[in-house]
Amino acid sequence: MLGKKGMEISINVIVMIILGLIMFSAAIAIFTNLFQGIKETELMISEQMRERLIRNFPTSELVFLPETTKSPQRKLFTTDNQVRFYVGIYNDKDTNMEFKLNIEPTEASRGAGLEQDKITYLKEPHMLGAKKRDIYVFIINIEGLESGKQYGAIVNVTREEGSDWVQHGRPRIAYVDLR
Repeated sequence: MLGKKGMEISINVIVMIILGLIMFSAAIAIFTNLFQGIKETELMISEQMRERLIRNFPTSELVFLPETTKSPQRKLFTTDNQVRFYVGIYNDKDTNMEFKLNIEPTEASRGAGLEQDKITYLKEPHMLGAKKRDIYVFIINIEGLESGKQYGAIVNVTREEGSDWVQHGRPRIAYVDLR
């Protein structure tokens, strides 16, 4: 049988272990939220930029607006490691609707090295008011991709109707030409 001092040490050790696990779990949760916030920040658009893009937004349901080129769906390689595209979505319905982006590399691009993890976008649904338009960002990380090739990403937008997600507009391909 353990003496009184032996019991005190055991209980103290158990309490310290439990407190250590709680603090470790809290630290993991804080860092996870911090890194999630960083990823979401790079997908944000300033209000001034959003307004400028919406003013130039055509009346179609879905459009790509690359950052620096006149061609609506193509972005030429720059010295950056990331290519940023803007996706405009127009809710042509008379009610508020939720929209979801799904962006993935084309089959040929996947074979050339463009993997899903090189494409960053907000995967959660976005609420859009009736007859309203909004702009969303997606980024293609081109670091490590071979130059002299063209890479494509299929952009598909779905909207929630009842309990189903249905196609909104037709899928489009955003191209990145590496020179």
